Amino acid sequence: MTARTGAIATGDRMPPAMSGTVSIALMFEALLHTIGMAFLLLAMMKEQAEFHSILQLRELALQDGLTGLGNRRSFDAGLDREFHRMSRNHDVLAMLTKPCGPSPKRSARLPDARAT
Repeated sequence: MTARTGAIATGDRMPPAMSGTVSIALMFEALLHTIGMAFLLLAMMKEQAEFHSILQLRELALQDGLTGLGNRRSFDAGLDREFHRMSRNHDVLAMLTKPCGPSPKRSARLPDARAT
């Protein structure tokens, strides 16, 4: 037999008993490799599902559950994003706000909960 470098040289003859042991060892190694790849694939799929769940939770945290409109967190995040963009581009940020609550005339007619 010739010196080996980790692989079986072409033309080498092995005793029949050793040949079966090597093929079983190679089959076992291939099986372990396949099982390892399957576990890796499952772990990646689980991680991807968790990532999508986190993204969905983030989207839901920024919306009103009833109307689907952006909530205060969404407003704050948008304002922060625009403020950073304004700073980066050396622009001016203007904001116009309008109260959305009851009008002063209407609220004067409503009973005040603090008065009781």
